[in-house]
Amino acid sequence: MLRPIRFFIILALAISCSGVNRKELTNFRESLYRADYMNALSILEKKLYQEENSQLLSLLEKATLHHLMGDYKKSLELFDKAKNLSDKLFTVSIKGKIEKTLKNDNFDKYYGMRFERSLIRYYQALNHILIAQSEENSQERSFHYQAARSVLIEWNVLLDSYQRQYAGEVTFKNDLMSFLFGSMVHQLIGTSSDIRISKDLLKKAQEVLFKNYGLYPSFNKKYEKFRSDFEKLPKLSLEEVRNNYVEQTSKAKDLKGYLNDKKKAVKDNIKFIIEEGFIAKKTAKKVNFPIPMTFFPLALRDSKNFIHFSSRVLTLSGFSRPTVSYELPQITTTQSPKELEVVIEKDGKEITKCSLKLVNPMNEIARLELENDLPAIKARLSARVLGKHAAALVSAYAAYNSGGGRGGDLFAYSIAATSYALANKAIRNSEKADLRHWASLPMSFQVGQTSLDKGQYQVFLVNSDQKVKITDLEVSDKNTPRLVKYRYPAP
Repeated sequence: MLRPIRFFIILALAISCSGVNRKELTNFRESLYRADYMNALSILEKKLYQEENSQLLSLLEKATLHHLMGDYKKSLELFDKAKNLSDKLFTVSIKGKIEKTLKNDNFDKYYGMRFERSLIRYYQALNHILIAQSEENSQERSFHYQAARSVLIEWNVLLDSYQRQYAGEVTFKNDLMSFLFGSMVHQLIGTSSDIRISKDLLKKAQEVLFKNYGLYPSFNKKYEKFRSDFEKLPKLSLEEVRNNYVEQTSKAKDLKGYLNDKKKAVKDNIKFIIEEGFIAKKTAKKVNFPIPMTFFPLALRDSKNFIHFSSRVLTLSGFSRPTVSYELPQITTTQSPKELEVVIEKDGKEITKCSLKLVNPMNEIARLELENDLPAIKARLSARVLGKHAAALVSAYAAYNSGGGRGGDLFAYSIAATSYALANKAIRNSEKADLRHWASLPMSFQVGQTSLDKGQYQVFLVNSDQKVKITDLEVSDKNTPRLVKYRYPAP
C-alpha cells in the first residue's frame, strides 16, 4: 500500500537536485555585468556546470572569460577543445533522440545552438589574430595568421552544411560575422590573393543580409511577413521580395553602405570589432492544462469506479481535476543594440570618428531559434508529463484498492490522495525548463574602420549617454592594418 508513496518521495528528492543551479547562473550573469570576470570564472570552476552533460557550456564560458581577460592563448586552447566536443555532440544517435523524449532536457547533454557552434569558429580565429598582432617572432605571427585563415575555411564548410540541411526553413543558417570578420582577416594578412577574397566576402555578405537577415527586426521592418512567407520567397523574383517583403531599417541601410564601399574597406588600416554587453538570458514560463480522459487506459476510462475514484481523490488532494504543469524556456527581452560610435583622439583633440555597423543582433537570433525549438520541446514535455500524471492516478487507484477500497472508506481514499499529491509535486519538480545557454556571448556584434597616420592615439567608444576609453593605440606603420577588438560590458 505504501509502495507508491515511497516511490514518489524518492522521485521528488532525486528530481529536486537536478538541472542547472539557477541561483549560481544568476550570480554568474551578475558577475559578467560587473565585468568581474575572475569571480565569474570562480563560479564556473566550483559551482556551475559541474555535470558532465554541461561540459560544452563549461568550456565555452571559461574560454570566453579568458578571452575577455586578455589571455588569448588559454582562450584558444579552451575554444579548440569546445569545438572538438561540439562536433562530437552534434551528431546525435537514434538512441540519443529516443532517450531525449523520455527524460527532462536538463538531464540531456548540452549540444549547443547552431549560432553558438558558428561563433566558436569566430573566437578561434579572433584569438589567432590577436595573438599574431602581439607576436614579435615573425614565424609565430605568420603561423597564427595562417591558422586564422584555416579556421575561416572550416567555418565556411560548417555554414554550407547548415544551408543544405535547413534550406527553406525560418532559422539561423548563415552568419554575417563569418563574412565581415573573414573579410577583415584577409585584409590583415594582406596578400593580393587575400585582398581579392576580402572583397568577394563583402559582396557575398550583401546577399546574406538580403536573403537571411530579413528574418530579424533590427534589419527588416517587415520581418514578420518575411518569416511567415519564407517558403515562397525562393520562387519570387528579387524585385518582388524587395518590394513586398523587405523594408530596410536604418541599421540595414548603414550596413549595406559599409558593404558597398569595398575600396574603403581595403584602404582603411584600423579595423574595429565591438561586442556589446551580454546575450539575453533564458527564463522559465509555467504551462498548465488539464489531462484528457483519453490518456488513461480504456478499461479504466470505462470504469465507473475509476472515474468516481479520480473525482474523489483529486478533491482530497486539493485539485479539482488532474492538471499538467511544467516549465518552458523563453527569452522575453526586447532590448535592442545600442548605436555606437568610435572616436579617435590625439593629445586630447578629436582626430576622426566612425559610426559602427550592426552585424549580428544576437538577442533576436537566439529568440528566433528558441521559438523554433519550442513546438518540439512542448510536444515532448506534454507527452512525458501526461504519461506521468496518468501513471500517478493509476498508481493511486492501486493504492486505494490495496487499502481496502471499493467500499469507499475514508482511510483508503486518504492513502490514494497522499500518493497522488506526492506524485503531483514530484512531477512538477521533475519538469523544470532547461535554462542553459552560452551566457557570456555579446548581445550584438558591431564593426567599423578608419584610416590613421603614424602616431599615438586614444580610442573612445561613445553612445548617447556615455563615453568609454577603449585603448591607447600606436600606429607605427600606416601600411600595416590592425584590428582593435573590445567588449562593451554594459548590460
